[in-house]
Amino acid sequence: MGENGHLPPKSNIKRWLVTTNHKDIGVLYLVTSMFFLVMAGILALLIRAQMWAPGATVLDPSGYYQVATSHGFLMVFWFLSPFAFGFANYVVPLQIGADDLAFPRLNAMSYWLYLFSGVLFGISFFQGATFMGGWTMYAPLNAPAFIPNYGHVGSFAAILALVMFTGSVTIGSVNFLTTIYRMRAEGLRMRDIPLFSMSILLTVWMMLFAFAALLGALVILSSDHLLHTSYFADIDGNPSSGGSLLWTHLFWFFGHPEVYIVFFPALGAMAEIVQTFSGRRLVGRKWFVIAMALVAIQSFIVWMHHMFLTTINLPIKTIMMVTTIGISLPFDLMVFGLIYTMIKGRVRWKTPFLFVLGALLIFIVGGITGVFLGAIVLDYSFRGTYWVVAHFHYVMASGAVALIGALYYWYPKITGKMYNEFLGKIHFVVAFVGFNLLYFPMFVVWETPRRMFEYSAGFTFWHRVASVGAALFAASFVIMIYNLFVSLYSDRVVDDSPWAYTGSTEWAVPSPPPTENFPGIPSFKSGSLRFLDAPEATDGGVEGDEATPDGGQVTAATDHRCSSGRSCSRCRRSSTLSARSAPGATGSLCFTARSSRRRSSSWRCSSRCSTSRRGSSPGSRARPRTSGSRSPAPCWACTRSSTWASSRSTCPSRRVRPSGRSARSRTRSSGCGRSSDRTSSCSARSSARTCSRASSSAGRTGGTSPTRSAGSNTTRSGRAC
Repeated sequence: MGENGHLPPKSNIKRWLVTTNHKDIGVLYLVTSMFFLVMAGILALLIRAQMWAPGATVLDPSGYYQVATSHGFLMVFWFLSPFAFGFANYVVPLQIGADDLAFPRLNAMSYWLYLFSGVLFGISFFQGATFMGGWTMYAPLNAPAFIPNYGHVGSFAAILALVMFTGSVTIGSVNFLTTIYRMRAEGLRMRDIPLFSMSILLTVWMMLFAFAALLGALVILSSDHLLHTSYFADIDGNPSSGGSLLWTHLFWFFGHPEVYIVFFPALGAMAEIVQTFSGRRLVGRKWFVIAMALVAIQSFIVWMHHMFLTTINLPIKTIMMVTTIGISLPFDLMVFGLIYTMIKGRVRWKTPFLFVLGALLIFIVGGITGVFLGAIVLDYSFRGTYWVVAHFHYVMASGAVALIGALYYWYPKITGKMYNEFLGKIHFVVAFVGFNLLYFPMFVVWETPRRMFEYSAGFTFWHRVASVGAALFAASFVIMIYNLFVSLYSDRVVDDSPWAYTGSTEWAVPSPPPTENFPGIPSFKSGSLRFLDAPEATDGGVEGDEATPDGGQVTAATDHRCSSGRSCSRCRRSSTLSARSAPGATGSLCFTARSSRRRSSSWRCSSRCSTSRRGSSPGSRARPRTSGSRSPAPCWACTRSSTWASSRSTCPSRRVRPSGRSARSRTRSSGCGRSSDRTSSCSARSSARTCSRASSSAGRTGGTSPTRSAGSNTTRSGRAC
């Protein structure tokens, strides 16, 4: 028996061999994928060493092709997607209120298949030679007749490794689909799940169909190797033989959705981080989700733009050109939503946010340069050149950079320790500079042939700049590994919610979370997070106003109610999460578990209640109240409300202009209730309080305060007290 009652302690290696807990599996995915990242990075440095000068002999031609192919395999298959699903394993059950994934043993099986597939691919290096036909495995280079004799065993081992990896992905996809659809907490509707979980849902749907095409292609290719068929190569003019076009169709039907399979989890993490460090809800959340769904569907009808140089009919090419360029439009909407959220919020420049901002800039460059490849005429010039290499890495690396930001973001939750912020920012600066030095020169020397180990002497300078950038980029990850490893054994213990503004359920539990995740059965039926069988759980919690700017300890009321002691209608529908998810635990959370009838661009929280607060907003320190001072400015988390906290609360000094309301509605006194039922659940004592903002406005205009009906405690505008 271990520390959790049924598992050995984490310091025991046996725990990591037998565990089926989703958090342990998530950590295993993260650590294993980082190991494959190191392997892929070493191979990338070998490539750049070969390209330091024309005619360099660091690698022979066969070695160069093996290194380039293996680098692509490791990065696309064994690092990017598994790294994202390490976070998915850890975070998604916490965000949706589940105690684990639907099938814990299948989850463990999925991980071990992934690990063994990577080990098998590594073994292929020692079987004469691994596969050397590029990560796209274009036919006829993947056919046995075109593989050197010394590379047959290693090439087939690499193919089997991909088959095992595809099986791992398929099992994991079914597991996540079942979990998200069937194991959400009571009252948590699909439309209200956090954006990271939503991005994982769309990703696994794409995986289910895309990897099926890859698995079919790999099975047929295995038949060519084992049964000596010839599906993908025209051998000796045999009319019954297949052709390379079949492989290209099958592979790119998988390959182009794979780009979005890699990027979608990063996009969801970007949305979570932008909300947290901007201090507000994502602008246009509904349209953000719709745009992701459109991309997920459209990703399966754009694959032929990789085949513009083939003999496909021109009308079909034209259709694919339109769909390829059109897929950029939903991405435009998502990028604008993220940028506008930053503009409308109060940004805190922490390490996770810096990485997300850098990833957004990198993705914009990758998206703009990709439009060139979507045009048939330009594709004839750019295809097969370093322009494609640069564009591809700007798109794929944007996802990797965002996921590194997610690693910093969830590192305190996973480990219970805080990383070194200074080293984190140094890591970002070195990585961002190194990445752009590495890949932007490739746009300049775009005429360099792709996949070639030699180039014209006139391009030497820019290739050397790229090699220097590769060294800087690699050095940045040394800083990251050192920072995270040292912080793991430091004494910088964090609270349950180390960030000042968090918007999802994982921040309502201790850091790191217990094995059972929650102290009770989570429920959102009342509109806020409650634990039904936990007496210490409350319907209320810490609001954004009470969070300290640096995520420190806060003191808050456990239940936000009107002064009468009864919860008013707005409080009952408040979106605050209980800060007391475990005995003695405190934190600051505010998110929309169930959307209110009136949609708002702000976070619906109960900051309008007459509750005494201590602390400050994420963007400003608490300012002392002085006699005769004006009423506090609007609370940072409730930009759409017409009334604000009572005179006892301390809101930030920054005023937020209510949007979508008339000037007259800004002076309405609505207290803490809603007007939807036109009734008041507050007492006369709470209705006697006048809104400080309305009073000050009336004083400035010389008018009178709105009249009230003594019987219903409502204002002239009809809103409850």
